[in-house]
Amino acid sequence: MKRHREDGHHVLPVFYHVDPSDVRHQSGSFADSFEQHDKNPKMKERVE
Repeated sequence: MKRHREDGHHVLPVFYHVDPSDVRHQSGSFADSFEQHDKNPKMKERVE
């Protein structure tokens, strides 16, 4: 995200071997990861 802020580059996440609905609905293993990220006070950027 540093490149996006400093240089205006677009950042696109790439997910390999992942069911798109798990990412879209934040379910499965992604639910746990997003929850941990959301609770971490060091992570101030919003996860969408």
